[in-house]
Amino acid sequence: MEYVDTALTSIGLLKDLWSSISNCFNYHEILEENCTTLRDKMERLKGREHDINTILKNAQYDHRKKEKKEVENWLIEVQHMKDRAQKIEQEAAKKRCFSRLRFLSQSEDNIKQVDELIELGKFPDGILIDVLQDEGMTLLTTQLIGETTTKRILEKIWTCLEKGEIQSIGVWGMGGIGKTIVVTHIYNRLLENSSTFGQVYWVTISKESSIHDLQDAIAEKFNIEFSEEGDDDKRSALLFKAFQKLKKFVLILDDLWEVYEPTGWNSSWS
Repeated sequence: MEYVDTALTSIGLLKDLWSSISNCFNYHEILEENCTTLRDKMERLKGREHDINTILKNAQYDHRKKEKKEVENWLIEVQHMKDRAQKIEQEAAKKRCFSRLRFLSQSEDNIKQVDELIELGKFPDGILIDVLQDEGMTLLTTQLIGETTTKRILEKIWTCLEKGEIQSIGVWGMGGIGKTIVVTHIYNRLLENSSTFGQVYWVTISKESSIHDLQDAIAEKFNIEFSEEGDDDKRSALLFKAFQKLKKFVLILDDLWEVYEPTGWNSSWS
């Protein structure tokens, strides 16, 4: 009788052991399937991330557009998801069978989250928004009365602008002779004729400014990001690329003390 009881007990233990082993392999198989599914979906998500980053990279030269906040947040979530998915892969690969069971729910949760990110990443209304442009405010300045030298210079510059044959005009001379007054009147006229001349930008440069500072001041006015680029010629090329996307605009540089040769720009700029 004791042998029978022992045999039955052994059979019961074997059944329990086999059930545990069977469940282990079932979980193992399910986990492998989940990991494969997660990898496939992550590739789709990474592809969408790449497409969006490409669009954003091209848009950085267009000061009229900028990235939506929801797109910025989405990209952050995608990076977090990539980190979590990689961790799941690494942990599942090195754990023993019984330790891997707890990763099942995590892998399933990650699959659901990836699906949600893929759906959110469609952005049916686009990933860029229009930047509200500063239309410019008329500046207060001295009224020009009579046929003064300042008035004649003003009209001469305005005639050049109306003809559109000259791309850059310099107003130079000793301090206090009225250069800024002339340019201020030009600026106000340009604002009144924005349909002809487009957007008007006024950038004031300090006396101690370098070409680097000048580039920064212009980039800030045009909402252009240089990131970590430090080479002056490359920064000039980025600015020029952004300018090419504009149909028409006028850029006024006030209080410029140095003459900077446009070697880093396209020759048509000069």
